[in-house]
Amino acid sequence: MNKLEITVDGITIGISNDEFINIGHMANIREERSAITITTWMNTKNTIRYLKAWEEKNNVDFVDAPRMDFAGFRAIQDDFFSGQSSISPSKWINYTNASGIRVERGRYGGIWAHQEIAFEFATWLDPQFKVWVYEEFKRLKKEEHERLADPFRIERLVVMTNHHLLMSTILDNIHDKDLKHALYEGGQPFAAEMDMLNKIVFGHTAKNWEVQNPTSKVGSNQRDYATIQELTALANLLFLNAMFIKWDMSIEEREDYLMDAHKWMDSKIGNQKSLKELKRIAERFKKGF
Repeated sequence: MNKLEITVDGITIGISNDEFINIGHMANIREERSAITITTWMNTKNTIRYLKAWEEKNNVDFVDAPRMDFAGFRAIQDDFFSGQSSISPSKWINYTNASGIRVERGRYGGIWAHQEIAFEFATWLDPQFKVWVYEEFKRLKKEEHERLADPFRIERLVVMTNHHLLMSTILDNIHDKDLKHALYEGGQPFAAEMDMLNKIVFGHTAKNWEVQNPTSKVGSNQRDYATIQELTALANLLFLNAMFIKWDMSIEEREDYLMDAHKWMDSKIGNQKSLKELKRIAERFKKGF
């Protein structure tokens, strides 16, 4: 588990690459041992209700009723309300198969909680401390996004790579007879090929887009304002078009196949989990977190 760190009020707090936060570190704002602080927090009615609600929403494997391998939440609840025993992180996990809290061993050992649960814990510790932790966490994640690059930029780079592939394929394979085609009127085969793809994906050429968007940023084009789904489709069509040119297909054939391919992709890729995740990251990046 990779670890990042933030420092709040002189306390260093570990953050995992899957956005779990070391709540044992957070508990160090109290003078007592962190394990005692966490156990005290877990043994309140509001915390138990919150943790159960969080697991039910986010963990399909959360165990409520007893079964062979887990005692279940009801056993925890009965023990708590009868005063027979207290709840610890390990007991919570072992009884309910909870996923929002983890007890880690080794180099990055400690008690970790999903960021939503960790912020709830921070509020219980000290509301002002929670505000500081949240602000530092936002700053860290923003820096991480900037370092990894805006997901739209990643998609643009993919488009640029396949754009270069198409351009080199045109140079190697377009013949004099092709340049006489109406599509290449004006003697600009590169621009003409891109206009064909732009009309398929965006519905208009680059020049038409500029006319329709006079207030757009100087030097930008429609790809700068495209969705991730559109950029993904364009990257794929660039590759397909390069292959079609290499196979010496006519312009009319290529255009028909590319339009069919776009319709097919448009109906398929929008529901892909990976694309949805890119969209989610992009939205968070736009908001600064």
